Amino acid sequence: MTSDDAPPPQNDGWLVCLDDYVEGALSGQEMDAFEDELFARAAGARRDEDTAFFDAMARNAAWLARHAFGFRGGSTRQEVEALMASGRRRVHLMDLGAPGPKQLSAWPEGTQIVVTRVGVDLRGTTDVQVDVSFDGQTPIKTFRDCEYDPTDGALYAVCHEPLARLAFGQPRVVAQVTAVRAGQREVVGVYDARRGAP
Repeated sequence: MTSDDAPPPQNDGWLVCLDDYVEGALSGQEMDAFEDELFARAAGARRDEDTAFFDAMARNAAWLARHAFGFRGGSTRQEVEALMASGRRRVHLMDLGAPGPKQLSAWPEGTQIVVTRVGVDLRGTTDVQVDVSFDGQTPIKTFRDCEYDPTDGALYAVCHEPLARLAFGQPRVVAQVTAVRAGQREVVGVYDARRGAP
């Protein structure tokens, strides 16, 4: 997560448009305009910043895709420890601990992979879901069918740094963890993380 002296989130709207483009959610006119913008960015003054951002994202995504945990909804502690011990990527582990208010802190310059540990105990539950919002009310992303570590029940999320920066660069990030236990969905924990004092 980032602190007040960390770089602000970049390309928020651009990334949303790119996602819509890839998913085929744009109209024909919007698609044409977006493709024109792609060519303009490749040839124009904005090339360096945007190209570096998306190149880093693409490289790390391709690397993560070769690992079983890379695009699952959660990893195990053993997988994370193996990733960190491999030395093949600069990994930062951010342990959020127990639910509650949290203070966002910066990760080291040059970090390539951000691992977030969410210290809940999900053992004995199914259908784990994490709803993320920037205001505590309106989810902007829902992670479904998340896997948790079998030894302590914690969630380990592995994310490449450009996307982690987009999320954790926000002034406030709220994550609500829910799961089904004994046939009933329950709130396991809520994390309210902000830049500055909790």
